Order: sequence, then C-alpha cells, then structure tokens
Amino acid sequence: MNSSVIILGNGPSLNGQVHLMDEVKRFDTFACNRFVLWEHAFTPTYYVCNAQTVREDISPSNPPFKRAKFMLHVTDDGYEFAPGWIHVTKKPKGTMRRYSSVRSGATVTGCMVQLAAKWGYTDIYLIGVDHSGDEHAYVPANIPPQYDYFTPNTAWETWREIKEFYGERGVSIADCTPNGQLNDILGYKPLEEVLGSVNI
Repeated sequence: MNSSVIILGNGPSLNGQVHLMDEVKRFDTFACNRFVLWEHAFTPTYYVCNAQTVREDISPSNPPFKRAKFMLHVTDDGYEFAPGWIHVTKKPKGTMRRYSSVRSGATVTGCMVQLAAKWGYTDIYLIGVDHSGDEHAYVPANIPPQYDYFTPNTAWETWREIKEFYGERGVSIADCTPNGQLNDILGYKPLEEVLGSVNI
C-alpha cells in the first residue's frame, strides 16, 4: 500500500483544482458525502459518510469506491446493519487510540484523516477542506445546497488534537486547500507541489 493518501472534502475550492484531478487519481483517496457528483472524474479508494446523510438521501446508499466504504454513527441511526459498509462510531475525546472509533467534532473530513492514519497511511494531504461556510462544489440545481455545520472553536481544538496525536506517531498531515481555514493549524502545502514530488 502507498504511504500517501489524498483526502477530499467537498468545498468550493475544488472547482479551482478540477484540472488536477487526473493527477490526484494516481493516489489512494478518501472521499465523502456528495462525492458521487464527482464520479465522472475518478472513483475514490475509500468512501465515507454519516449514517444520517444517507437516511436523508443527501449521500448515496451505493457510492462508487475501490477498496472500502465507511458509515459513521453517533448513535443507532437506522443503518447499523447496512450491508457492505464498515461501521465506525464517532465518539468524544479520548477515543483516537481505539481502532473501531474516531474522534468526533471535526466534520467528516477529520474522521477521514483518522481512518487513513488507522489504515496505515503516513503522509496525508487534504484538498477541498475550505470550512468557509459556503456551499459545496458541484451542487446541481435539483439538490439543495449543503453547508458546513460545525462549531469552529470545537472543530479547531479537535484538529489540533488530531495533528498532535498522529504527528507523535509519525503521521504527517498537510492542508492543500488554498486559503482553507485549516492552513494555520495543519500547515499549507500547494497541491501542485505534492503531485510533483510524491512517487506513486
């Protein structure tokens, strides 16, 4: 397995990086929620979503993926026994050490980073993780806009914990989202630089 992985959020900055998708698809990738709208570009290695978003028909019940699909639960959301999914519990502080759960409070992107680290990736890069409050990239007219719903102070605290916890274990996490809200916490690295320097 490659040590490098790209985590895709669904932020509007992706619209400015779509020309790089042919290079991105050389990497192992995590995608989430409405990524099904990007499947014309490539199929992600892993797909992740919240059980609630599937229940509300916001995310697909049968998304494209190459290796595994994960469903995130806070409680029993009615999809506990959905076939074909790897079920992961979102829990509060103190749970990053457990393989079967992830630390909640940092949106689905934070959960994807933790899953990538748990699955052995040591170089993790984020794109489309704007956290700007704007609607997501590639939302067609017949689907209501989906916004970031999170408390910034809580999210920033969780991201700092994620970076520290996995950094101490040899995992590097960098944000490749231009002007993303996590640039200061994770450190910014241009996506073009990553694509040109990592051998796959």
